[in-house]
Amino acid sequence: MTPLSAPFPHGRPRRLRRTPWIRDLVAEARLSPADLIWPLFVREGTDLAEPVASLPGVARLSIDRAVAAAEEAAGLGIPCIALFPNTEAADKNPEATEAWNPENLVCRATRAIKAAVPELGVLLDVALDPYNSEGHDGLVRDGVVQNDETLLALEKMALVQAEAGADILGPSDMMDGRIGVIRGALEAHEFPDVLIMSYAAKYASSFYGPFRDAVGATGALKGDKKTYQMDPANGAEALREVAIDLAEGADMVMVKPGLPYLDICTRVKAEFEVPTFAELGWTTTGDAFGSEPAPREWGQPAQGHLGNRMASSYVDGDWRVGSTLTSPEFTISSPCINFLVAGGNHPGQTCVDLLIGGQVVRTTTGRDSDTMRWAGWQVSEFIGQTARIRLVDDYGGFWGRIYADHFLFSDVLLDHGREHARWVEFGPDFFAPKVVRDYDGSETDLKWIGWIGNWEYESERPVPENWGKGAESLFRNIELVPVDGGFELAQRPVAEMRQLRGPLSSAQPRVVSGTSAITEFQPTTNT
Repeated sequence: MTPLSAPFPHGRPRRLRRTPWIRDLVAEARLSPADLIWPLFVREGTDLAEPVASLPGVARLSIDRAVAAAEEAAGLGIPCIALFPNTEAADKNPEATEAWNPENLVCRATRAIKAAVPELGVLLDVALDPYNSEGHDGLVRDGVVQNDETLLALEKMALVQAEAGADILGPSDMMDGRIGVIRGALEAHEFPDVLIMSYAAKYASSFYGPFRDAVGATGALKGDKKTYQMDPANGAEALREVAIDLAEGADMVMVKPGLPYLDICTRVKAEFEVPTFAELGWTTTGDAFGSEPAPREWGQPAQGHLGNRMASSYVDGDWRVGSTLTSPEFTISSPCINFLVAGGNHPGQTCVDLLIGGQVVRTTTGRDSDTMRWAGWQVSEFIGQTARIRLVDDYGGFWGRIYADHFLFSDVLLDHGREHARWVEFGPDFFAPKVVRDYDGSETDLKWIGWIGNWEYESERPVPENWGKGAESLFRNIELVPVDGGFELAQRPVAEMRQLRGPLSSAQPRVVSGTSAITEFQPTTNT
């Protein structure tokens, strides 16, 4: 839902930048020690701080020095430290067994730090490369990093870390399925409160060189990690990886390395952040709308909304009533307001209202359809006045729901009568399509014909959802049309279909008598 703002001169964004205290008051992002995690590299020994040549100012610390650093972190207001071990060569082997040794370096360091600074969070990395003599994050067999066998090792590693007192586990290995395995193990062994910060989108990168120096993995690595770390060319894949990890039980996700992939960070935040209505400034009554914009994953039947979320009163089905969702106050600055709407056709009961002075001055309802369509209001007479948008659901029967999305100011109303394009397999008119290829021997055209009307496939005998829509549509051409960023599937009329039209004819008025009604006729059943 797009925020609304007043036009110049009523709207002057520079007012909020005029003085330091105003800028501080409205700052959207703040950086303080509370936002930081301090990485510490630990080594065996006592009272040692061994400089890391490739990381100026960073040293490998013995456990006693790491405890002192943890105390310093707490004093500075840093809430969490991350521990990475420089494992001695004698403790490394192809099976990486030191990774789940309860007395390994990071487990001992964690217990010591928790004893000294119990309020400080400790994050431990979950990957085999510090313990693997092959230098890889997973177990290697015949030169191939094994996914499923590695998961068993990571599970054991995560459990000893949780037992040592780790607050956050950071799986950085990029094995498929590891978040689900680790989360399941934590739950099964009574560590339900241990957080998982997944390295969800970890790209193959040369930026890791100094880090590998610090943990002593550089010389051990054979080959590269491109079969499990991500290809820098891929962005959409990062979103899939994040979605998988969140679905498997990750509490937080990481994009690594961060600086060269700020675009991926932005896309991940925009796609997966879950704001509440309260954070957006909207207020609710009743509980039909839930507490936040509804994602598709909640089983929303609506189609055609923009982005990942929408306003929906179908959070828990049609039955809830007495609910509203009201926007923050805004100033009307353009002649028109356009938006997407769907849901039940119950004026005043499932509707979108424009309120001025608490009174409804414009209203729109749905069309008994889950397909989002553009709607809008001409509001020229209200320019300069403050208003709110209110969604209402006060109908508990069939089609007792309302959806809305993408409110925006405009100089003109959108063409609300325009047919909405839909992919062949989806949408209200295109179920069960039949495709014809090379029908005339030209091998150039692809045509399809689809059912008109939504069909209730779950019923024993499928019937149209709306009466009178049981016929098939006319054939249409389908083709891929280039657009910015890719292709879209387009449909066009078939010119040859005009040849089927015969000459015009007319019928004279006639009187029909002797008819009788069909008793108990139900259009949705009898059509």
